[in-house]
Amino acid sequence: STAAPFSVPSAASAPRLRWEAMPPETIPSKPQVHPLFSTAIEEKLREDDAASGNETGAGRAFRVWDVGCGDGSVALGLLKEPLQAGRVELIGTDINSGALQSARERAEKILTVSGSACNTKYILLDSADDSSSGAIQGFHVGPVDVVLAQLLISVIGDLGQRRAFLRRVAEELSERPGAVLLLSASGASESVNADYAAIYARDEARTGEFRTYVSRGEDGAELYWTHHFKEGELRELLKESGLEVVQFVKELETSSRRPGEAAIFFYVLARKS
Repeated sequence: STAAPFSVPSAASAPRLRWEAMPPETIPSKPQVHPLFSTAIEEKLREDDAASGNETGAGRAFRVWDVGCGDGSVALGLLKEPLQAGRVELIGTDINSGALQSARERAEKILTVSGSACNTKYILLDSADDSSSGAIQGFHVGPVDVVLAQLLISVIGDLGQRRAFLRRVAEELSERPGAVLLLSASGASESVNADYAAIYARDEARTGEFRTYVSRGEDGAELYWTHHFKEGELRELLKESGLEVVQFVKELETSSRRPGEAAIFFYVLARKS
């Protein structure tokens, strides 16, 4: 679940995103699977086995929505074994057709031995959709048992788009016990990297929000806006969207777009309230 979002902000807020035109290999991402996510999937498998009375890994397949899936590396790394065992149905969505093709090829390569690539589906969404409505026009994926969103919340747009996205997640999550959101986000990083303090101050007038800055291409053109959350801010946003935080992990890592630059990242497991 790399950084390409499920839809773009309205023209009145963030700039028109160029995710759909980016070569897949240039989309900034963090392909590593955090242990919180791995543990959550293992627990989900155990819960489903217990609910179905199985002890042999033969519980029903559960549905995973990898929103903003990019090249599929995060979800396929996280779910390789349960996919091979027929335990998961994976739906990846993105607005970048090249990234989706990479995801399909990756799935076929990883899963071809078991013949389980048929358990994956990758869907191109219309980048003209306006996420401020809280819905993707003509498309619904739910109910799903797991939503995976790797860094998407940080690049989806302004506060309105972030709220709409999380409301949509809450709507798409199944009512079944154990349905979870696995979310990562960029955290406020001025305390660990003075460069970020300068960047936040530089772009506040452009974006209208402190800690929302403009990511630019080599030619200086605006590509997209990135927001770095304070922990309390992200927790409150999840709460008001009908999502209850179960686990919240803070990590000091390096920037997904500027290797070698220290940055804070959050990893969150949440359920419907």
